[in-house]
Amino acid sequence: MDTNAEFKPRISNTLALVLVLSAIITDLIQGALTLIGFVVLGAILNTLVSFFAMCFFGIVLAVNGVSFLSTRKIALAGVTIVTEVLPILNNIPSWTLSMIALVVMVRKEDQEQFNISQRSVKNKPARSNRNENTL
Repeated sequence: MDTNAEFKPRISNTLALVLVLSAIITDLIQGALTLIGFVVLGAILNTLVSFFAMCFFGIVLAVNGVSFLSTRKIALAGVTIVTEVLPILNNIPSWTLSMIALVVMVRKEDQEQFNISQRSVKNKPARSNRNENTL
């Protein structure tokens, strides 16, 4: 690895903006469905919106190399899904909050990994041109 390597997070600024804006739009749609007041129909439609949001965010993140195979990410996804499916809690903008939290988590992971790789490059001993087997 090059010591002058550039830090490139898996979630770019543009992708972070797309994720957060998509989450805001999802939460606004769900809020509007809740305000309409159709208890049964609103609950069904909110569940469908949550399902499509979960699919969209999951595919976009997977394509960009973000895995959900960590305890924190699984817990975050679980809390988001539960709050979006339950009628009273679905007024909380949990998609927006979870996307912001996820972007922060992934950026922190990427920065830590980059720092570790840079330290290992700096601490690697220089190669010797001489053959160690010869006397």
